Amino acid sequence: MSKRHSYSVKEKLEIIKKVKSGVTKACIRREFGIPEGTVRGWMAEETKLNSFIDKLDEGTSLNRKKTRLGKNEQVDNCLYMWFVQKRSEGVPISGPALKLQAEKFHKDLNLDGDFKASDGWLWRC
Repeated sequence: MSKRHSYSVKEKLEIIKKVKSGVTKACIRREFGIPEGTVRGWMAEETKLNSFIDKLDEGTSLNRKKTRLGKNEQVDNCLYMWFVQKRSEGVPISGPALKLQAEKFHKDLNLDGDFKASDGWLWRC
């Protein structure tokens, strides 16, 4: 039995496309070593996978393994737009600068709840 393997959103969608084009789940299982139940689960999540790609930049979202988004989606969106703008201006952005700006956006947006842009939060972004 092989070790567990994580598949990116791109890989999952490619496998779904193969199944839809007529390749049997048994062939997929043999080719990729994926249980048929896993393929069925991905087929059921196809809409979720596609909407995830639509929400995020396609270049980064396709390589992600999970489709989970952050709890503070407004902060994440503002921070991403700020980051893109600063990088286009040639400004180098550090981790502490991202955390500081995220906390500022949370405060400026008057969002409920406490928010702490920790190292763990930054790593999950």
